[in-house]
Amino acid sequence: SVVLGSRKYTCIHPIVSKSSNQNEGCRDLLDPHTDRRRSRLEEVEDELEIRVGSGCRFHHGVNQIKNHTSLAAFGMDTAWDIEDLVTLGKKIKACPYYVARSLMATAEIIFCPYNYLIDPLIRESMDISLCGQVVVLDEAHNIEDSAREAASCTLTQDEILTAKNELDKMVELELNVQECTNLSCMLNALSEWVNKNSDKLTDYVDFDRAGKIFKGTEMIANLELLGIGYDKYMELKGYLSKLTADPDPEDENPRINSSTSTLLKNLFLMYHFLFMDNMKYRDDYRIAIVRAQTRKKGAMTAGGWYSSKKSTVGWAYSINFWCLNPAVAFLSVGFETRSIILTSGTLSPMNSFQSELGVPFKIQLEANHVIDRNQVWVGTIGRGPTNKMLQATFRNTENYEFQDELGRLVLDVCKAVPQGILCFLPSYAMLNKLLDRWQNTGMWDELNQIKVAITEPRNSEKFEEAMALFYDTIKNSGTQESGEINGAFFMAVCRGKVSEGLDFTDDNARAVIAVGIPFPSIKDIQVDAKRQYNNEHCRTRGLLSGG
Repeated sequence: SVVLGSRKYTCIHPIVSKSSNQNEGCRDLLDPHTDRRRSRLEEVEDELEIRVGSGCRFHHGVNQIKNHTSLAAFGMDTAWDIEDLVTLGKKIKACPYYVARSLMATAEIIFCPYNYLIDPLIRESMDISLCGQVVVLDEAHNIEDSAREAASCTLTQDEILTAKNELDKMVELELNVQECTNLSCMLNALSEWVNKNSDKLTDYVDFDRAGKIFKGTEMIANLELLGIGYDKYMELKGYLSKLTADPDPEDENPRINSSTSTLLKNLFLMYHFLFMDNMKYRDDYRIAIVRAQTRKKGAMTAGGWYSSKKSTVGWAYSINFWCLNPAVAFLSVGFETRSIILTSGTLSPMNSFQSELGVPFKIQLEANHVIDRNQVWVGTIGRGPTNKMLQATFRNTENYEFQDELGRLVLDVCKAVPQGILCFLPSYAMLNKLLDRWQNTGMWDELNQIKVAITEPRNSEKFEEAMALFYDTIKNSGTQESGEINGAFFMAVCRGKVSEGLDFTDDNARAVIAVGIPFPSIKDIQVDAKRQYNNEHCRTRGLLSGG
């Protein structure tokens, strides 16, 4: 088997691994044309203080592990994870990212994130073939969101203009003139289209953002007016393929950098979905021009600090291609594979789930829970210990009365239930709000007299420490009668790390408290677009109503 992971988690280069964009840093480091391009285009590498294009010593070490036999020779002959491979990579100076990719060729089982399978660009870059494969998707209730994201894209106007400028510089150097000229004109047309609509962003208006929404059909009409219709798209697609093809080792001319290449590939993937199958999926898209408030750092002072006085608030424009139908991206997975197995404890209702993915699941199993009903109590608590209402609406959760009553309820549960207790909240904002209030009133101290109270951190390293503390406390805890701590209490966030795929068997979760329902924000432009889309298609396609 092999476990695939992104460069974010597998890169061990001392500089690239600490950069904000490991993908671009790695590609530039390995691209022999990069150094020539940067010198000829007079660009300066601000973040990576390395000679780009000079190669990576860790990449050279990949040959040490050519197959699973050589992996076993280094002591990894049993089940292993990404962390184990990273540890080995540092030890023998071999890149874990490319070692994992090389092991795919002989692996019988490949573990990877959803987007490695669903996103066509990632699938292509990772050389993953789904033809005739059996795909198992665990925690499959998340696959709808992953598929929509794979067929969606956001491009800022700054990114578009940066890519255009690089293409223009290539033209000045008389390199790939025809390809770069046409692609630059296309990006310029999109940027001008954003400018033309910048004073018409009235569909959604908030204090820090505004937007205008176009249906897919309207966007195709706009593309035609911009000179980017289907025929032109096919022509431009050919130019892009030539521009991003694997370079000839003998060719010493510079090439476009990885960020420009990525932007163009993402944009053309959106064109592909819009024009695909005679524009069959055009109504499944919404394209939004969004103006959002940004805060730019001030100039750096002589001492190396950013001047807060020179920090400015401005506006950034973006083009957002939002796919509202997960089937657009998922269909290719369904057609290529031999079998798809979806497993989850929360796939119901199955009919709408099938409709969303556009793939019929002829074999279904809805099994009973392993725990008998008489071993579990599930209930709704409408009032707290002092008979105050516990209505967890957004407005109500701001009130101290609600926060204090919820604290009293949690304290009573901690007194009554031994060992581990989980409490899930709709957001980090609410978690921090309750934590501040309970620390100020002394409620947090009272909880800690009964259980070790822990909150879910955002940081990955701190998260591992928090989980270890939770498990160890429960394992070593005594009983309340003996005057010792009787377990641990973990405040976590719905859709956070704690809520997805962790093991809370037996003493680790003797009680679970869910506060409110983590509905997506109705004020979010994309959420509202999806809600309206579902309302339009709920009867004809069996989708859930958007409400």
